[in-house]
Amino acid sequence: VRILCLHGTATNAKIMAFSLRPIQARLRSTATLVSVDSNTRLDEKQISLWGDPGVLQMFGRELPYYLWYKHVRRESDGSIRQLPTKQWHQGTHVVGLEGSLRHLARIYQTEGPFHGIMGFSQGAAMASLLAALRPEWFRFVISIAGFV
Repeated sequence: VRILCLHGTATNAKIMAFSLRPIQARLRSTATLVSVDSNTRLDEKQISLWGDPGVLQMFGRELPYYLWYKHVRRESDGSIRQLPTKQWHQGTHVVGLEGSLRHLARIYQTEGPFHGIMGFSQGAAMASLLAALRPEWFRFVISIAGFV
């Protein structure tokens, strides 16, 4: 069994694989977890805006950090403001979702097939969305701390 694994906001495939080590150890003979990076790399300002202090302390700032999509709000002066996670529900627009879906389709074509898909946090939202859009690609979805 092969399971595609999607990281959360402001993390990456390496952090996802590290977090899943206990699960992978138990599933060693029955499943392979394949963690992948998003296509949207964060710059230093975005890492500060969205990064979890505990994750940054443990893994450092030198790693590339990614997210699957951004929430932005158009301000009254016409400027676009990127919002921290806790403000994503307040009149926001999603940016980058289509690019991430194309990125995941390329991953499926080059590294698939997969039996299932698993995601954490924002990755869980992406996993659920991708499975809904492409139900023929996956037999199951595992959503960990997901949101929409």
